[in-house]
Amino acid sequence: GEDKKLKVWDVESGQVLWEKHDHRARVTSVDWSGSGEWIAVGEGDRTVKLWQVNSRAALTLGEHDTGEGKLIVQVNSVSFSPDSQHLLSTGEDATQRIWQLDNNNNVTQIAALRGHSGNVLAADWHPDGRRIASAGSDNDIRLWELPDEETTDIDLYGVQIDPKGEQLAGIHWDGSVEIWENTKGSLGRKLQTLPEQGAYITQLDFEEDRLATANDDGLLRLWNIDSGALKQTFEGHTDRVTVVKFDPDRSLLLSGGADRTLRLWDVESGETIRDWIAHEDEVSAITWHPNGQIIASGARDGTINIWDKQGKQTHTLPAHSAMVSALAFSPDGKELITTSMDKTIKIWRISDTSLQHTLTGHQQAISALSFADDGRVLISSGGDLKLWNARTGELLQTVEGTTVTAAESIALSDNGQWMVSSSVNSGT
Repeated sequence: GEDKKLKVWDVESGQVLWEKHDHRARVTSVDWSGSGEWIAVGEGDRTVKLWQVNSRAALTLGEHDTGEGKLIVQVNSVSFSPDSQHLLSTGEDATQRIWQLDNNNNVTQIAALRGHSGNVLAADWHPDGRRIASAGSDNDIRLWELPDEETTDIDLYGVQIDPKGEQLAGIHWDGSVEIWENTKGSLGRKLQTLPEQGAYITQLDFEEDRLATANDDGLLRLWNIDSGALKQTFEGHTDRVTVVKFDPDRSLLLSGGADRTLRLWDVESGETIRDWIAHEDEVSAITWHPNGQIIASGARDGTINIWDKQGKQTHTLPAHSAMVSALAFSPDGKELITTSMDKTIKIWRISDTSLQHTLTGHQQAISALSFADDGRVLISSGGDLKLWNARTGELLQTVEGTTVTAAESIALSDNGQWMVSSSVNSGT
């Protein structure tokens, strides 16, 4: 209830058997597990929690993301799968999250289903435990089919290829990173596993034998790929770090966070060179100009700012009506490409910041962006993959193949020969 309490009642007598007050916000949803062992609770402060009925001990699963233009989002519904091994939660962050409970009472988030363009109001399991129905404030009802466990890498939610196209890094929900050889567009032998980081990885970026991760514990971490050792920890953000990117010279790191700041770091020392308030809302995307002197940043409120490397703002683009999800300068540096949860792609001319093209056609929020063919082809992911003529905005091709949700990320090797995508329904 609104009083932040969970109460368990006896149906016959109408008496309260026990109650719990250990909630930080109003309790918005509850569900019993089929076994009767657990009660799941969704809260108004984005938290999902489990109560063990016998011991009455609490287990916090995790949190839904902050919503567009909001400091706190609400968990709208929680629902146990028919076998009680999984819990489904929905929230105002436009996601459904699937949590797995093992025999040792360890809980892992194994998937985040994205497709609704707004608040996911409710969802429930089909009796077979493989299908889900969801309803959203976008007036859509969506049916989801989860793949067989033996044929999926459902815990892999992010992927990136190194600049030379020789290695591929995959991010798992447990905070670990696996690195494989990329051989003719397929995964070769596993080269390294970076250990669990104790925090959700929001983004990563390669630099030859080093890999940087942005984490929701407010830290950035720099790893040696060959040894798997942690080389440096970067401290300075006061909230979760959302994005990270090496500069073209690979001597600097740029990061942005939920604290609305951008930070420029010296890679070797781990020291902050400068930091500044970049937006009125959480920083959601960043990119470097090929010359290494210009930075573009996007925020959850849809705004985009352009900066010089000294942190001086040069332009503001009121670009989108929803969160900016990806940014990229064209390889020649003449255009800036912006994408958003509003399902549009916009191409801006840098010389006068004029809007050249607005690309539409994706039916879901756009989650990733990349270039191919020396910048002549633009690739976007939003429920499907689309290839565009980057100069004219003409749609060249639509690649189907992700049936549950949009690719979480797409990446290309530098030579443009191989493209890799990952999604929660079919792995990589």
